[in-house]
Amino acid sequence: MKFCYFLQTLKQVPLGYDFSLYTYGPFAAAILDDLAYTQRLGAVEERVICNPNGYGYEITAGCAADEVKGRSQDFLTQYGECIDWVVREFGGLRAGDLELASTMVYVDQEARQKGEAISLPALVERVLEIKPRFTQDKATELAEDLVQKQFLSQVTGK
Repeated sequence: MKFCYFLQTLKQVPLGYDFSLYTYGPFAAAILDDLAYTQRLGAVEERVICNPNGYGYEITAGCAADEVKGRSQDFLTQYGECIDWVVREFGGLRAGDLELASTMVYVDQEARQKGEAISLPALVERVLEIKPRFTQDKATELAEDLVQKQFLSQVTGK
């Protein structure tokens, strides 16, 4: 979900999803429909995995992955570098960090749509109103990293 959000928002890959802010950050129900469809095609397999903090999902290539990938070659050729970029930039983050980072980008994008500049402390404050379970220090550290990487276009100064 978050990788699709970053692809569409930060790299302008035309995925066609309509994201809204939800419990764990930006969410588009159509992604779940597309995932279910790719499962029916045999392109991916999904399984629930349990861990000490709850549960998650593991999505792996299915028996028809190569066939479906072959049919998608034009898209993959055009946007493969963007996909690789998202995996490089965000693939090492834990689920909570993805939730926080994607929410920060979402808030930044809302400010952009309003033509509003926002300070880093104000961004962090807005995000923590939405995501109060995160600490100020954690949110500030992540926001600073996103600003440094130029992933937040509306943040000005400190």
